[in-house]
Amino acid sequence: MSIADSLMPALRRVRRDQERTTDLKAHLRSMTPADKHEVGELIYCSINTWYRNHGCPPIFQGGPRVAEVFYDVTWFPRGIRP
Repeated sequence: MSIADSLMPALRRVRRDQERTTDLKAHLRSMTPADKHEVGELIYCSINTWYRNHGCPPIFQGGPRVAEVFYDVTWFPRGIRP
């Protein structure tokens, strides 16, 4: 799978979201369980792209699901903080 192929789903979502709104404003919020796959996809694609752009092989193998662990170790139920 090429870098472009791995990034295309995320890029399509960004373009779709940009087309829906003319006034793009950033809105920060806590991750929710519904965000788990997209968080994994973002981490998987962005880190592998960084590694490839710096002459290294991709660090993640096996698709975006392997990076969902980052959601699992950073998400805390509401009201619980380390």
